[in-house]
Amino acid sequence: MEVKKLCKMQDSGLKRIPYNSGETSINLSNDVVEILLGSTIIRPSNTSVKLRLYKSDFIQGLCYIITQLPLYNSSSQGYKKVEYSMDLYNKYLANINAFFENSESKDYECNIILRKDGRNYLNDLKKGDFSIRDFLVENSSQITYGSSDDGVKYLRISYMNPIAETKKQGKLLISDKTHCKFALKCITYFYNSPKWNNIDNYVEDFKEGDSIKVSNGQKLSLAGMFIYVSEDELIARNDPRRRWYTEPFKIKGKTVYLSTEWYPGGNEDKTYSLEIPKLGKFISTCFGSQYKIIKNEQAWELWELSNDNQDQKTKKESEDNKEDKKDSQLPFSISRMISLISETGLLYSPDLIKRFAFSLMSKRFLILSGLAGSGKTQLALAFANALIEDETQLCVVPVGADWTNREPLLGFPNALQEGLYVKPESGVLDLLIEANKKENKAKPYFLVLDEMNMSYVERYFADFLSSMESHKVMPLWKGFSDEVPQTICLPDNLFIIGTINVDETTYMFSPKVLDRANVIEFKISPDEMDLFLREMKPIDRECINYKAADMAANFVSIAESKDLADDKEIRETLTSFFKDLKAVNSEFGYRSATEIYRFVSHAQTNDDTEKKMTLAEIIDCAVVQKLLPKLHGSRKKLDKTLNTLWKECFDDEAQKETTSISADKVEKAKYKLTADKIQRMYESAMANGFTSFSEA
Repeated sequence: MEVKKLCKMQDSGLKRIPYNSGETSINLSNDVVEILLGSTIIRPSNTSVKLRLYKSDFIQGLCYIITQLPLYNSSSQGYKKVEYSMDLYNKYLANINAFFENSESKDYECNIILRKDGRNYLNDLKKGDFSIRDFLVENSSQITYGSSDDGVKYLRISYMNPIAETKKQGKLLISDKTHCKFALKCITYFYNSPKWNNIDNYVEDFKEGDSIKVSNGQKLSLAGMFIYVSEDELIARNDPRRRWYTEPFKIKGKTVYLSTEWYPGGNEDKTYSLEIPKLGKFISTCFGSQYKIIKNEQAWELWELSNDNQDQKTKKESEDNKEDKKDSQLPFSISRMISLISETGLLYSPDLIKRFAFSLMSKRFLILSGLAGSGKTQLALAFANALIEDETQLCVVPVGADWTNREPLLGFPNALQEGLYVKPESGVLDLLIEANKKENKAKPYFLVLDEMNMSYVERYFADFLSSMESHKVMPLWKGFSDEVPQTICLPDNLFIIGTINVDETTYMFSPKVLDRANVIEFKISPDEMDLFLREMKPIDRECINYKAADMAANFVSIAESKDLADDKEIRETLTSFFKDLKAVNSEFGYRSATEIYRFVSHAQTNDDTEKKMTLAEIIDCAVVQKLLPKLHGSRKKLDKTLNTLWKECFDDEAQKETTSISADKVEKAKYKLTADKIQRMYESAMANGFTSFSEA
């Protein structure tokens, strides 16, 4: 007989967020007590019990803890951040070995306290330097209490990834890196739901000119969560520091305002109650336990958990809807996508969105380059979110400066425990596994690598770059698991979008990497900045989520197609570029030629807008995306190449011979984007003696 329990915050020695608590015991439910003591329960009482522990559980726990750091130890006085070090690893390992000595299992003697009020605790857990609480991680450790046929009571510990498990069980509703903004987003979400009136039952101290307390007896109290004042008084109270959001909410028919003073948890002032963990309890109290707040390395997230008790009728309806969706697939329309993205408030030119879409069709690896804040990531997310059916088709990963190998993307086999593969928390491996499933072949999957050049891309992305060209599988491990295959490939329905910022904090890409992608440079013009400042408005990217999913299958089909129409003009143009570049030893290869041809063909075939791009404009985009990114080196090395490409930008033979590289002649060029970029690269080479696509 066994009972399994997931360890919550109060029972865990290691917590995921800062928190003050002085617990030294573990809460026990009555069914656990029955397994350990039998059905006869006497209150109050204090009973000694021996629990069989297994060394392998704690070795596994140590490995898991190391992958989850940093975590937090807490006491009644405060909390301490636990970060990785060899000393920490050796300390945990020494404590395990000291307790178990040379045995694989050992009895752990402790007490079960049965209180008069009905609460039960497992107490007296410290044995020298060893305690099972030290190996319990909040919302990740699962304890199995059991009793064998021969009467031995035992305790087993297993581990899971809370973020991955939540993602399997539900859908992401809210996400934000800033805890204050996250709180506002959560309250706004529920305010717009039919359940909002549930909050009325928990509001106290409702008087004008004062803050409002939300309370659920003694279990939950959020003093000062809202304030009830006039709009004028709110402005006065927010001067000089904004302490209340100006977005109005209604509680019991009265207009109130939400506090901005939210903390991530573990605040030293214990009387201050506006902490995100308490917000989670508040949400569960007012709106139901199907909502859950989690904190990963990048952001706070609000999840809506799925209902496992969905009846068969609902399941059948869901399957029927999927079949209907398949039948209702529409052709991909770039004009419709442009219209959708405009609804978000994001300001992009139609030609930029066209370049983005047609680039992904021609090559499923796209790099967006430019200054920080120029809209690279926003465009990637807007496009992807519009096409997907649910959040499992999109994975956004901020690249870390400490990435030195593929482990943050693909995980690694556990060297200490055979048969265990450690998945990365980034979610990339899960995305690849889902994209490779037969039933998902018609769905697009998007991997967005944000700030891709924060580390050397050749180190952490080498396997991906190799697989892109060879189409070979990437080996993962030699073990066997239902969750992790031995090898994985980059399927044709996977689209990888990397963003790179060009500044002194980043590493430049090698021409080898740039040659394997389409590269779109985000450069804001004075007119675009003027338009932005005149029409400044809130961005609502979520308003188009899933709205283009009915043309996603066709988008994937176009990207997978190898059929291209023979076009004499394209062939002649590419041949001309090739001959001239070969004369200065800068020619391109078959891969670049193929991808340029594909881009031009897709742009001609799939542009359904009223103002279609001309062939010259399309070729201009293709050249600046595929040929120029490879240019990298000294002025001496690139002088002839830049001048040769400059001449190709002009139509008139006289212009080709007499026109020198200068900014005032860009507007006269046939290929204006290419000419403008060449002029900037040439200027950089003249000034610095060196130039590259990324830095010019």
